[in-house]
Amino acid sequence: MSPELKVGWVAALRSDEYEQGRGGLRDSEGGHCCIGVLADLIDPNGWDGWDGWDERYSDSIGDSWKGQTGSFSREYAESIGLPYAIKTNLECMNDGIENEQTGEHFDPCDFEEIADYIEEHL
Repeated sequence: MSPELKVGWVAALRSDEYEQGRGGLRDSEGGHCCIGVLADLIDPNGWDGWDGWDERYSDSIGDSWKGQTGSFSREYAESIGLPYAIKTNLECMNDGIENEQTGEHFDPCDFEEIADYIEEHL
């Protein structure tokens, strides 16, 4: 990931510009997960619209972004320099869920804690 994108992402997470959402990139009420904030920084006009229902959260997945449904695919994440393992941990931190790959459980983290993690691990 470019240093400029990383710095911008961390700054956006620490700003009051984004309300934190869970369970998808952007929810129906305008809340963003941490990956949704990154998507919005990359292309704020990339939102495709309603994406259906997520049974895990009994909630809408919300908007897809450039065809990315619920989150970034492994291929897309890695193409922008976001290692898949870090992306997965960030999603789990944002939503307070278990990482199915590692079995590690995360309590819900706010954007400030997620920004700290990005600074340390990316």
